[in-house]
Amino acid sequence: TAFAQTPSNSKNAFRNHGIPAPVSECRGAIAAADAMGNPVIMAMAMDTLNTSLLVIDAATGKTQQYWYPEKNAKIDTNFCLMRASNGKFYVMLGSVFLEFDLTLGKWTFTENANAGTAMSLTEGPDGTIYAATYPSSNLLAFNPKTRKLTVLGQLDTTQKYPSYMVTDSAGWVYAGIGTQLSNMVAFNPKT
Repeated sequence: TAFAQTPSNSKNAFRNHGIPAPVSECRGAIAAADAMGNPVIMAMAMDTLNTSLLVIDAATGKTQQYWYPEKNAKIDTNFCLMRASNGKFYVMLGSVFLEFDLTLGKWTFTENANAGTAMSLTEGPDGTIYAATYPSSNLLAFNPKTRKLTVLGQLDTTQKYPSYMVTDSAGWVYAGIGTQLSNMVAFNPKT
């Protein structure tokens, strides 16, 4: 049976208790080790004002916060992050592709790709970092050696959510794109 509250009872039925805790939303976290082998947690924190990277010493709980580009600067959201074999941390905040060096404790590469924000990231066998973006389904490639970010093209003309991506030993990039058709796109960077 359905319960219908009468207007006379609804006046006091709900109470706003305010914000229970002034905390940010976690937009992804990675367990890693610093240059000394100490365990750390790298987490992206987002609130209504801005986004930052938190580096947490897993043994002590000591936390360092790294703003991009600066505290209180309005930044778009992120949907994924990764740590590559070179030890660097990669994320896109809105359409800005970023690299963070844990050893140096600073952002070491930033470029606005103007191609959407990454829904997935992966690393190729040659160390190239690939990003597949929302809403345009563009494929980006970042070469950590040459420091060049390239938009390789559009993975799909109508699908917007390239949520999964992987590379194989031959260097092909595979992107799973949903949610409407759930198609798989293969891209050969050499050709």
